[in-house]
Amino acid sequence: MQNTRSEILKLIQLSNHQTVSELAFELEFAPATVRRHLEILQRDGMVEFDEKREGAGRPEHVFRLTPKGYETGTREYDRLLVDVINEVSDLSIEQINGKNGSQVIEQVFESMADRIAKVVVADDTRAPIVKLTEVLQLRNYEPEVVTENGTIRIQLNNCPYRSAAMANPVICSFDSRLISSVMGVQNLRPKCIRDGFGCCLYEVEVVEGAESAPVQGD
Repeated sequence: MQNTRSEILKLIQLSNHQTVSELAFELEFAPATVRRHLEILQRDGMVEFDEKREGAGRPEHVFRLTPKGYETGTREYDRLLVDVINEVSDLSIEQINGKNGSQVIEQVFESMADRIAKVVVADDTRAPIVKLTEVLQLRNYEPEVVTENGTIRIQLNNCPYRSAAMANPVICSFDSRLISSVMGVQNLRPKCIRDGFGCCLYEVEVVEGAESAPVQGD
């Protein structure tokens, strides 16, 4: 039962909102079963709803996640803290000279990403997208990667630092820099949870050697 409710939370998160009928269709459950799960999630403070009325019929409830509901995914705040402390401790006076606090923080996150990417890229001869998918999985981004029409779409179905990223956009420079460094590209076309999307999505133009086959994340 808990796995079903986790799946309901994930479906609502990725689309930003879901109705009972939409969830029932996705899960192949009876609407009454979905309603029972939603009642439990609402009781636990994970979801809330608005009423949507179309025509003369009964209004339909449109469910969305609460802040508590968004925090049910795997979180890595402890790892983030350790990584930041280690990176800051390695900064030299020359690296921070003349920079304000925001610039220093951004440098820290980009340096963290570059350090990880350097290890990943040098690790073996596999295609960059395969190595990138692996490191994103290890850091609990729950990536889903698809190659289509000359574009690699990298969808991050979980943000392990979501609350921090919503409070400060500099956090997003970490995964953006990590993806661009491993893939060897500069210009990403991102969609971000900070802009109201259910998950972060990056698109990369396919270059020779960057991918070998479409990779589906777990």
